Amino acid sequence: MRSVLVLFLLVTTPALARSSDDDWKAGLASFREKDFARACPLLRKAAEADRIRGAIWADLGLCELKRGKKTESIHASNLAVRYGDEKVRKSAYFNLGLAGVNLAPQGVTSDGSCAPIEVPKELACGQRIAACGHKLELPGYTYHEEQSAGLVVLSCAEGTCPARLDCTQQGDLPCSNLSIALDSEETLRGMGATPDWTCEDSEVVSTRTLECASKKGANEQTCARKACEEATRWRESPAPRKAWPELEDEIDSWASMNECKSCAEFTTRTRCTVVSIDPCTGRYGAVCTVQETTRDTGLKISGTLAPKTVVQELSFEVAAIPQTDAGM
Repeated sequence: MRSVLVLFLLVTTPALARSSDDDWKAGLASFREKDFARACPLLRKAAEADRIRGAIWADLGLCELKRGKKTESIHASNLAVRYGDEKVRKSAYFNLGLAGVNLAPQGVTSDGSCAPIEVPKELACGQRIAACGHKLELPGYTYHEEQSAGLVVLSCAEGTCPARLDCTQQGDLPCSNLSIALDSEETLRGMGATPDWTCEDSEVVSTRTLECASKKGANEQTCARKACEEATRWRESPAPRKAWPELEDEIDSWASMNECKSCAEFTTRTRCTVVSIDPCTGRYGAVCTVQETTRDTGLKISGTLAPKTVVQELSFEVAAIPQTDAGM
């Protein structure tokens, strides 16, 4: 993935701004020259002198990553998430993804097992949360199909985080929606384009070819070429239409014969990694890979686009732990 360098200069208290801006500018200049050993200390000095300027922390996070210090990079990027605006936060999410951060609990599957999520301490949010694997699947319709797997986020104090999320009872609020979608697949279907008439797809031309080839001494390839040439001339000229009545019927009904209610199919597959989560603000950052596939059975074509990386900032709700019925 391509690295992102945030180049922002914000205005703060004059004396402090001059000091931090000078170090920031000098650090960026060294960064452009790939002198990370000099750039990172300068950026760190600027960030520590003006701690609430998220853009400096974002630049420092990338700089530390470039010189191989992932722990320092993650720390700086998390502070960029805390203090930066949305543009800065998205740059920080991207850099956290480059650093290999994945906050989704390992081993949590879609069967309802749960595990705590460690909220980055730099975000200064003391709320405890747990994530439970869950899968949702919309009813299959002719034209739309969607399924997703991810996490239901629950609020829980120490010692109360559940080991499983029981979604067997209908109407359980936490089970009706995903807090965070990790994997999703959406397929849209619709009318495809009617394929053009061709000799190769024509039953009439095929029948004429076989009739010709059945004669003694006939060559099948020659018969096919001759039948196609005659059919093509017939379509281009109205004069000899009576000679091909069956072809006239085929052409007239071609569109209806090749009509398909769901010939065209468009599928979008999304796979996401959670790189930041803050239950106090109700938002999380994710780095996602999106791949799109198209298929048209009528035209007999299909294709898959190259996957693209998308950085997202999304909101989520922390659900209360479902209360177990005392009589059960």
